[in-house]
Amino acid sequence: MVGANPCSTCVYEDLPSYQLIDSNLAHGNPVIVRVRLANGITHFVVIAGKDGFDYLVRDPGGGAAKGFYPLRELNSDIEALRFYQPLTNPGQYLSAQR
Repeated sequence: MVGANPCSTCVYEDLPSYQLIDSNLAHGNPVIVRVRLANGITHFVVIAGKDGFDYLVRDPGGGAAKGFYPLRELNSDIEALRFYQPLTNPGQYLSAQR
């Protein structure tokens, strides 16, 4: 797996679930979500927190200077989500890849 993070594994990649997002955030685990911008382009952002009912996102593709901002500013529903969990023994994974 070229480019894969050897210290984490993809646990879920499917339709959005607010329960899964909230649960991951409660455990300190950011969630990658797919949204559709107003121009129709698919875009990915990282939900890294929550303020009341607003999910707070960072946009690694160009909005990093903006810092955290509410997901609602993108004016899009969440189309899909993905989250990862740390491996309990990353050394074992690295040995298996050699």
